[in-house]
Amino acid sequence: TGKDVIISDSPDAVQAMKGVFKRLCTNSKGMLSVVDVKKVHELLGEPLDDAEAASMLEFFKADNDTDLVVSFDMFMSWWSQWHDS
Repeated sequence: TGKDVIISDSPDAVQAMKGVFKRLCTNSKGMLSVVDVKKVHELLGEPLDDAEAASMLEFFKADNDTDLVVSFDMFMSWWSQWHDS
């Protein structure tokens, strides 16, 4: 996105999220799909409804939920927005 991501979480929380991201990242590009981000929410007991899933596609500018478009910074930006709202 070209913008700096400001993460207000503790360094330990960021490291934990980085570990989650890496476990879900099964490709050599270092990117997740929207499906992968949905999995994070489900694993943490925070499943997304249809409107939230559609919002996620728009946020990540993905054409579909399998596009590999989610970098770690984008993931953390989404995560922060999701949990700060």
